[in-house]
Amino acid sequence: ALDLDGPATLLNTAACEPCHGELDDFDYNGAQTEIEFLLEELGVLLTNAGLLDSGHPNNGFATNADSAGALWNYLILEDDRSLGVHNYKYYMGLLESSIEFLEGSTAPQPPMAQGSASR
Repeated sequence: ALDLDGPATLLNTAACEPCHGELDDFDYNGAQTEIEFLLEELGVLLTNAGLLDSGHPNNGFATNADSAGALWNYLILEDDRSLGVHNYKYYMGLLESSIEFLEGSTAPQPPMAQGSASR
């Protein structure tokens, strides 16, 4: 799930394996798949709210602190490009609270089975 926009990306999972076992990539228990799904969902909601335009903040758009926070969360997490590999629970919390604010309801369910092994 990790794409660093290069012709080839070397995935060095050796540091992860003592705790998580042998890994082929960083998408441990589908964590990056979940993050990617929610990040895409947040991007759609921000675009629909007029806060995001082609992946960039919509300059000059007046908003409140909570909407600005949701936009900030999206921009920081999108730019980081790790898809939560180092702090999954923190990423999930930021994404879910941002989506809940913009939807006014519960965050969407990613395509992964909820209740998967703890990370």
